[in-house]
This record gives sequence, C-alpha cells and structure tokens, in this order.
Amino acid sequence: MPTSDGRLLYEAVERVYLGLDAVQEAATTIREGGAGTLRVGTLPVYAGGLLAEQTGSFLAQHPGIRIELDSADRDDLIAGLLAHRFDLVVSTLPAASQGIEEIKLGEREAVCILHPDNPMARKQKIPLTSISDMPFIGLTAARTQRAASLMVGAGAGISIVDPDICSYIEPGLVEVRPLEPSIKWQFGILVPSRFSLSVAAEQFTTHLKSNIKS
Repeated sequence: MPTSDGRLLYEAVERVYLGLDAVQEAATTIREGGAGTLRVGTLPVYAGGLLAEQTGSFLAQHPGIRIELDSADRDDLIAGLLAHRFDLVVSTLPAASQGIEEIKLGEREAVCILHPDNPMARKQKIPLTSISDMPFIGLTAARTQRAASLMVGAGAGISIVDPDICSYIEPGLVEVRPLEPSIKWQFGILVPSRFSLSVAAEQFTTHLKSNIKS
C-alpha cells in the first residue's frame, strides 16, 4: 500500500503526464490546421471588402483559427512582413524587395466612378484626358476608396478606384465605367521567402487562391 508520500508523488507524476497529453493534443490540432493565430496585412481597399469577405468564409470553415487583419499602405505592409509583424500580406505586385516571395492571385483594371447625373456617365468608356476637366476625388482627400465612393455618390466629383470596391457600394449610388486607355495591375500574396509558412497560413493561402477570381 502506498504511503501518503507515495500518493503525493503519484499525483505529481500524473499531472506531468496529463500536461504532456495536453501538449500532444495541441500539437496535433495545430498540425492539422485546427488552431493557430494568423497575422494578415493588406491594403485598405481589400481590408474593407474582398479580403474581409474571404477571411469570414475561411474562419467559418476553420473556427479554431484566429486571424488578426490589419491594413496599411504598401510600404508599411512590406516593412511589417520583413519585420515579422505579419505572417502574410495581400498587396499589389511586384513587391520589388529582397526576402519576399510573391504568389499571384490575379489582375485588376481600374474603373472610373461617377455620379449618375454626371453627363460623362452616358459614355461607355471614360477617356483619361477628360478627367482633368472635372473635380477629382483622390485618396489624399478621401483616405479610403470606400470614402471616395461615398463622396462621388454625394456629387462631389469623380474618382478612380479598384473594381473590387464596387461590389460593396450601394446599388445606384454611382455609375462605374472603364477607362480609356486602361490602367491594370497585378495583386497577390506576399510571404517571407526565408521562412516556411505555418499550417494556418498555408491553408489561408490555398483558400484565397481557390476563391478569388483573377
């Protein structure tokens, strides 16, 4: 029969084994992509629309994963990625920076947004040469493309925005027209080239590649 000292020793050993079981269970959950924290940086235009939507659908499928979504300008995003403040970044390409790997998601073509009563809205395409003749709302004044669209809808002028933001503008608020000549750019995922992605980051990258239309 164990003494009281023996029982105390047994309880201490049991706690150690229970702790090891918890560590093993946590490691298995992380390995299978069921848990983890992912720090994602992106441009404001994607943070308030496209990426927010995709993040929501990803979290619905992976409830054990936590995502911290932050927005900044391109230079700050790249600096944050290199400083390990972000696990991955969604931005325009190319990154033009050493130590960063690019994963292309697609290509976008800028569009012009106008108030429905603007005479230029009758055109199928908006010539770039005609924009200088109208009040223009840039990001310096509006700060975000969502804000620019609201200002255009209020009749303050016209603006040029990413087409993805148009999906989140109230129907009828503005008219959307392509530009002539067109302005195109590529966008995608930026990750550190010297480090392997976590399981959560790999899964999120796969999710974006599968669900974002190029």
